[in-house]
Amino acid sequence: MNKEKFINKLNEELEELKGKELLYFNMRDSVQEARCTNRIFGIQYALNCARLLDEPQKVKVPAFVAEKMKRYKSALWMLSSEYFDTSSEVDSDELANWIDQNSEKFFRAWLDDYEVEEEPKWVVKRKDNGKYVESLALGKGIGLIAETTASLQENAYKLNSKDQADAVAVLIDGTVEKV
Repeated sequence: MNKEKFINKLNEELEELKGKELLYFNMRDSVQEARCTNRIFGIQYALNCARLLDEPQKVKVPAFVAEKMKRYKSALWMLSSEYFDTSSEVDSDELANWIDQNSEKFFRAWLDDYEVEEEPKWVVKRKDNGKYVESLALGKGIGLIAETTASLQENAYKLNSKDQADAVAVLIDGTVEKV
């Protein structure tokens, strides 16, 4: 039973008890009315406690792990195919290393679901004018052309790896920033 079902069950019980409490009040049965009132207070307390319970949070996994997880029906199948298989066909060193270092997160992802981690992005800023690279292109015979007109980081061209950003920064005499 999850938190929502538990709260719904308590609410149903509460409504039933309120009806009985009113019935006993109308019948002038103060003993039964008092019993219902005490049970109502107890259920209200349980409801308040239930609302404070944490729902399981989705864990964040890297994109390469999420891609592998989509291919399998269970953690066991995935482990037997990707982690324990030592054949040369399976390219799972990166995955095996990640599972070794994040075993609890791996199983939480299977149990409580997961979200894909957003990979970091990098931007390049010129040292001389402080403007960000807004576009990149390969010029015929002249190499990389970097348009540096963006004055705001959010308008800058986002690179997927720090190595790429470092290479551009060297070419234009710039600095790299993580976004």
